[in-house]
Amino acid sequence: MKYAIPQLRKFKMPLRETSEIDFSQELNGFEDVLSSSKALVDETLSQISEDTYNLKASIKITLTLQSAISLKEVPYAIDTVLDVDYTLDKSTEDSDAIVIENNTIDTTDAILTEILCQKPMTVTLDGEEFIDEAPEDDTEKINPAFQGLADLLKK
Repeated sequence: MKYAIPQLRKFKMPLRETSEIDFSQELNGFEDVLSSSKALVDETLSQISEDTYNLKASIKITLTLQSAISLKEVPYAIDTVLDVDYTLDKSTEDSDAIVIENNTIDTTDAILTEILCQKPMTVTLDGEEFIDEAPEDDTEKINPAFQGLADLLKK
């Protein structure tokens, strides 16, 4: 969602919005994300001070990820809460607050970042486990190009 600061100053705070956001284009570049549902986002925007706002957002989305072992589809539900501050004060760069650019609060990037932070690095289906099929070979194999060196070392 995008909120213009001049418009926000006219509203009674806190401002509550519920929306569905489609992040399928943004998540398309991640190899293990096969698809995603629309994110159900329930936002509450509060004014902390004249130049600072707080966003609390409940985010629910289901990602279809690829199993790291079998490459099959694995549904992964994310249900998380985002709590972030936005400020017009550019001198607070060291804080955790996001600096508001162009007099507009755009919550979409913060929501997408939270989804990506909650996405696991790898997933597997229940009961799947990695089985190393490489045979255990206790004998050392020597590259034929270095066979002469190996014979010298044995002496």
